[in-house]
Amino acid sequence: AFLESELFYELGEQFSISFALPGTHRIAARARVVWIADIGNSDAPTARKGKPGMGIEFVELRADDRKLIADFLATQG
Repeated sequence: AFLESELFYELGEQFSISFALPGTHRIAARARVVWIADIGNSDAPTARKGKPGMGIEFVELRADDRKLIADFLATQG
């Protein structure tokens, strides 16, 4: 997942995150930073699009919430 932000955690750092997808309940999870996109990091996947932020991996996520996310992404083309 990509978390657009101008404030960055350290690479490998874990943190709590919560968000809601349209028409669903609030999802709470733990995530880990796997890459950082900032002006000085041209190798990051979104660096060419000019969006600062972090690539994150969910490390703790309920199975039903994981399915909600997968189902939502499947509808996004």
